[in-house]
Amino acid sequence: MKFYRQAGLYYIVSALAFVVNLLIYGSLIYYCHVYYLFAAILGFVTQNVLDYAGERMWVFNRTRIRPVVGYARSLGVALTILAFVLALTYIGFHILGLNYLFARIFAGIIAGLINFILDKKITFVV
Repeated sequence: MKFYRQAGLYYIVSALAFVVNLLIYGSLIYYCHVYYLFAAILGFVTQNVLDYAGERMWVFNRTRIRPVVGYARSLGVALTILAFVLALTYIGFHILGLNYLFARIFAGIIAGLINFILDKKITFVV
């Protein structure tokens, strides 16, 4: 699969999972009054499960990595990215003065760019 097609499919899958993440994040904050960083963790974990399943089926379907090993790698990458997302969300909200949701979107866009490279090279090894 050509790089640009693969990257395009990856970002489509990731964008859909990110929308679910934001729905969970926003709902937990605005309707359930959950602390914003905890809500970010719950949304992110949900996104990671959806991302791995979608990317394995539609983007990196030629990988020879077994699903359990692949998901363990994906989780390792995701936890690294989660720390990055939490730091950027914190900076966006507390230092830049952005709204919770805008700070989270800002963090997600930057993290998504890094995540593609890590997934391609570490999680799926393609």
